[in-house]
Amino acid sequence: MDRFWTKIGRASDSLAAEQRILPDGCVDILFDLTRSPIGFVVGTMTRAIVVASTQPQHVIAVRFRPGAAFAFLRTPVFELTDRHIDLDDVLPNMRALGERLAAITRERPEAAVLELERELLRRLPRIAPLDPLVLAGIERLLRQRNPLRIAELAQALGVTRQHLARQFKVHVGIAPKEFERVARMMRLRRHLAGDLAGDVPPNTSAAMKHPSAAQLACELGYYDQSHMIHEFKSLSGLTPREYAARQRGAGADREGAGSRL
Repeated sequence: MDRFWTKIGRASDSLAAEQRILPDGCVDILFDLTRSPIGFVVGTMTRAIVVASTQPQHVIAVRFRPGAAFAFLRTPVFELTDRHIDLDDVLPNMRALGERLAAITRERPEAAVLELERELLRRLPRIAPLDPLVLAGIERLLRQRNPLRIAELAQALGVTRQHLARQFKVHVGIAPKEFERVARMMRLRRHLAGDLAGDVPPNTSAAMKHPSAAQLACELGYYDQSHMIHEFKSLSGLTPREYAARQRGAGADREGAGSRL
């Protein structure tokens, strides 16, 4: 698991107008208790989604790190990609958990996260082992700062490119090349978030503190500036400049805290 997260209360007017959720390679199990006790699974995303809501919300959720959801769900993750699916269609007998979460939330909202954690831990002995090949590939792609041929990655891991692609689709939901695109976009997003906060993300080189767009593209693993802009817009629907401007208007980047409704 990556983290538990909640969204409680009414969104601000700026967020209600448009909250853009970007791909991150993760899968979420989510209970929107303002609507129904039935949970659902939000699969790996290959494009941004825009959420607009002025209604009060009470969401309890868990986010799985890339490659980890298959162990719990026992469902090929590519079947969930870019989809919202009722949790009971993936994991049996989960409606009772949603009803417990709804009842707990009325009395002690903070306790609902603990109840979700207990249920996942209760299922832990029955989960499948994580695939070490996929995890090694994910780690390499997350820290890779230069464009990488997937055939070279597969060779380094001791498998064929086709085998690596099949395992990624089962465990991550997308092919290694698509995950590489998402990883680069997340690095750029963190850089934009650091700029907005007046801070610099961890492991940022001195050249990136005030880089040119071309320098930034190179540091983040893009071929050049145009490649960076094209890929970010393909995944987010906005150019980096447009995304930063909208986030500045909303107050801050919300990576890890935003909902994936």
